[in-house]
Amino acid sequence: MAMYMDNSASPRQTGESRTMIDMDIQGYTEASRIWQLGDESSIPLKPENAGKKMWTAVRHEIQPRIRYSRTPHVDQEKNPFYLMEDRILPRDELTYSITNIVTRKGSIVSVTGEGDKQEARRSTFYQDLLRWRIESGYDFEEARRDRYRDEYGRRPFMDIVSDFEIYPWPWLGYHDKTYFSAYDGQVTRHDHDINLRYKDKISWYTGMSFRDKYYDYRKKFQYENWNNVQLTSDLRLIHNDLTINLTPEWSIRFDDYRNMRQGGTFGKTYDQSIDIAYSAQCYRIIGRYNYDGYDKSYSIMVELPGIFD
Repeated sequence: MAMYMDNSASPRQTGESRTMIDMDIQGYTEASRIWQLGDESSIPLKPENAGKKMWTAVRHEIQPRIRYSRTPHVDQEKNPFYLMEDRILPRDELTYSITNIVTRKGSIVSVTGEGDKQEARRSTFYQDLLRWRIESGYDFEEARRDRYRDEYGRRPFMDIVSDFEIYPWPWLGYHDKTYFSAYDGQVTRHDHDINLRYKDKISWYTGMSFRDKYYDYRKKFQYENWNNVQLTSDLRLIHNDLTINLTPEWSIRFDDYRNMRQGGTFGKTYDQSIDIAYSAQCYRIIGRYNYDGYDKSYSIMVELPGIFD
């Protein structure tokens, strides 16, 4: 549950304040089964076997989940509008999903000590192999929408989302996210990314995103002023997301979307951000530059991990 202050008593944004309550309730359960692959004792616990490993088990887990989220409608037309984040949009959604997770378990032999005092030990490690989430829902706010119905009719049943990730090796992964209309079965958006990783030092996502004109209309149609809606043509975006951990505390991230339907060979910047972050045990400070294709912004954020997760 979160609270926001909305100062909208007059055109000059002065006077009384309004408190908004953001409600989010969710529940889930899970069931799993484990298959044994091999016996770790087949690798003798000896110093000369240091570094040898094997996969010992696979677990398949299923998580059904249901979630209700609501933010009340508040008239904010008297408030300044610069970024989309300047509007706290109403929300009244019930979503339901089922997630499949496949994880494998391994055993590796390591050595401690030196010379005659060497001692062999076993340690256990895990790797997520596959994660597949199917999600849909019902938008009560959309079912009540009267605005812009001539432009686009009501569609309260939300898109069916298939969110698929597979990691055959720790250094290589593939992510596919596709949205299907519950009304005509057409694809409204699909994203494809390949993830390359080097230990905990470097992570690079690269891929394509295809989005139709109305892929995010639910959010844009909440605006009372048509000039703020800003519908675009169909998009074909190239995505690159590079994260480099310079030290255990410092990291830098570059996230870039380029619209290949505009701007020639290398496309036109659709959305771009650069983060420099410092992480401590109890907090994280992020400096961010962002360009959304229209405006540039600079911000500093402080995150307190675990408090709002």
